[in-house]
Amino acid sequence: MEKWILVEEADSFPSDIQPLEETDSDSDSGSNASADLNTYLTFKNDGSILVNQMGNEYKATYRLKDSTLTLGNRIYSIIKLEKEELIYKEKDDLFDTRYRYKKLE
Repeated sequence: MEKWILVEEADSFPSDIQPLEETDSDSDSGSNASADLNTYLTFKNDGSILVNQMGNEYKATYRLKDSTLTLGNRIYSIIKLEKEELIYKEKDDLFDTRYRYKKLE
């Protein structure tokens, strides 16, 4: 079992344009101050993966073949895979978003 944490998400979107962000005007801004806002991937030996995005967890299956990583029904191209670092991007992504993870365990 290997656990990875997202350390950087970068794309080719022009840096002078700010992305839209979701806001919730009815929520108390201090109520989730201790919430974990990180994204974790936990790859298991049985071909399943546990994804935790900002406290929301879900299970999926994964497959790694050559330089292609399939997570559930999404297909990614592996840019770099080393002992402590994983970088991938979604195939055919309009903005060429790259996700960089570092290994925790």
